[in-house]
Amino acid sequence: MFGLFSKKESDLTHHSKDVKRWRKEHEALKKQAGKIAEDYAAGKIEKAREDLKKLETLALQHLMSEDVRFYEMKKAVEAEHKDTPENHAVLAAMKEFDNSFRTVKPVLIEFFAHYKKPDVPLDKHFKADFANIVDAVVNRIDFEEKTLYSMMDK
Repeated sequence: MFGLFSKKESDLTHHSKDVKRWRKEHEALKKQAGKIAEDYAAGKIEKAREDLKKLETLALQHLMSEDVRFYEMKKAVEAEHKDTPENHAVLAAMKEFDNSFRTVKPVLIEFFAHYKKPDVPLDKHFKADFANIVDAVVNRIDFEEKTLYSMMDK
């Protein structure tokens, strides 16, 4: 009887708990990027480098969290043969997210690998690269929240 009121994994439009957590993670990422920009602008280069390491950890944890949950959700849909228009729409958005993020993810990882080295200066090249990374990540966050997350948060 109570099963009628529960939301199953195979219903991709009812994952507000995951969406809420991921939105909080997005806010933490934005806040951490802001700290780096502030420290860099204030000439606190070592603090900016420390904050960069924290941003890397937050970003990679977030990506892994999403990847694992998306995989689990997709498997649940397949296992229960939940072939609904709503699930198709969410799966299509997940696929679009995966495909488009394949270009951003390696650049992000390469950026962190390069600039976290103690002998690499956080100079004008860093400033430009960081601005590009922030723009790319903000665009990804906007895409996720406006399309995919809004579909999953019913």
